[in-house]
This record gives sequence, structure tokens and C-alpha cells, in this order.
Amino acid sequence: MKNLKHLDLRNNQLKSLPESFCNLEPIKYIYLKNNRLEDIPEDLSNCKNIEVLNLASNHLKNIPESLQELKRLKVLDLTNNNKMKININ
Repeated sequence: MKNLKHLDLRNNQLKSLPESFCNLEPIKYIYLKNNRLEDIPEDLSNCKNIEVLNLASNHLKNIPESLQELKRLKVLDLTNNNKMKININ
């Protein structure tokens, strides 16, 4: 999957992401809207090329601080995650 740029997993009832998910380095666009995710792996920051990360309408409680390391990130959609608490430092 060296050339994978777009990953669309919307509407799949996912509760978690596999550890290997964080090894998708060339990926730029990740759509995980409308699942049941409660957590995002810290290692997601290894995907340095992410420009769009859509996590809307999940069950997220928080997001890892390591997402700050995604320097190319242009769009982060966290809408409709009603249990979420965000700490801004």
C-alpha cells in the first residue's frame, strides 16, 4: 500500500483502529466519519502527510496531543463527538 493516498472508512461501525493503521505513511486523506471510535491511536502522528482527517460523528472522548505533530494537516473535523473534551496548551 505504498501509493495509498485516500482512505475512506465512513459508516462502518468501527470501534477501534488496528495498530498497523499508523503505518500508512503516504496517506493524505482519512475519512472515518460515522463510526463508533472512542479513541485515536497516539501513533497516528506517524502519518506525517495527512492533510484531511475526518473524525466526525464518532464517540471520541479525547484526541491525542501527538496530532499537533501533523504539520501538513489542513482539515480536522471533530463535529458531533459529544463526549469529547479538548485540552488546549
